[in-house]
Amino acid sequence: MSRSDVPRTHYGRDRVCSRCGTRVAQKAETCFFCGATLDSAPRRQFRIPWADLFLFAAIAGVLILWWVRGLDVPEELLASPSRSQAAAAQATPVAELLALVAEDLPTATPTLPPTLTPTPTLVDLTTPTPTPAAPMRYKVERGDTVIAIAQKFNSTVKDIIQTNELSADGRLSVGQELIIPVAGPTGGGVTPTPTPEGGAYMYTVKAGDTISAIAARYGSRVDWILTANQMSATDVLRIGQALLVPRSAETPTPEPTPTMPAVTLTPTPEPVLDAPSLLSPSKGSILTGEREILLSWTSIGILEPDEYYVVTLKAGDDITPTAVYWTKSTTWRLPAEYRGTTRAGVDFTWYVQVRHGSPDAPGEMASPPSERSRFTWQ
Repeated sequence: MSRSDVPRTHYGRDRVCSRCGTRVAQKAETCFFCGATLDSAPRRQFRIPWADLFLFAAIAGVLILWWVRGLDVPEELLASPSRSQAAAAQATPVAELLALVAEDLPTATPTLPPTLTPTPTLVDLTTPTPTPAAPMRYKVERGDTVIAIAQKFNSTVKDIIQTNELSADGRLSVGQELIIPVAGPTGGGVTPTPTPEGGAYMYTVKAGDTISAIAARYGSRVDWILTANQMSATDVLRIGQALLVPRSAETPTPEPTPTMPAVTLTPTPEPVLDAPSLLSPSKGSILTGEREILLSWTSIGILEPDEYYVVTLKAGDDITPTAVYWTKSTTWRLPAEYRGTTRAGVDFTWYVQVRHGSPDAPGEMASPPSERSRFTWQ
């Protein structure tokens, strides 16, 4: 029997020995002819499923052709009216019939609801009893002072210092936490003083003021202040605005501000003469000897009967003058008794000016003082 006459097995393709080429059984492990070991799992080649690929390609072509042909809508279909348009055309006679029926019906007049008259509500305008407020806590910031904090929270410097046990000068540190006892009618710790009936205060608005705070501070009420100043509740206060704060419901006449009597200041007469110039001794000179020294200066002109040259002499750094000499001449002989008794001597400073009056009754100065000069007398 030839190789071609051997029937194929139902397992698939023929299995042959890789060494001798003899056909072997599908489940054989060794070749019966040469004894070679056979592979336990023969390799199978991948076959391309051409039939399946052709089927999928045909289906895809049919879908593409259907999609492209579906976009070409015939013009007849576009020109023909739709069912909704035909229904609307048939409904037109019904709409016209409804319009004719509406014209025959009488027009209904709308009835307005009755106007409600507001019932006045009584408002209790009595002054409520102030409720003490709890102390506030505040953390000190840069630039804060006890006075500024007291004004900001409507408190007092004394209460803040006593409550927080601060020093008498009220020294604060940045970040320090303070307990602020709120003063006044809305605060705690300070009992408000009752305000007598009638009268009013004239108050100047400051930064941070509100009408309610001003009313509480002066024992008034917000509505009294608004009425007295012809203001509404929405008006805004301006810094520096003069505000009339009444102490009763009646709009009072503001109490006159006490006027200080005008004080007429008598101006000090300015000097009308030039300052004298010092001649001798020269500045910084050192003089020796036991004889008297001549002090001289320039003349400023003819003096009036009540005008004198006044020489002021000071020894060392003394503030009190050692001697004050009044004369009509431009010289003064300094007596030897002013000379120092030590080797170092005495340093003198002197200057001259013109004054009115006399040695017994000095008057106003008539010229500015001269330049000061210093010398040493040994």
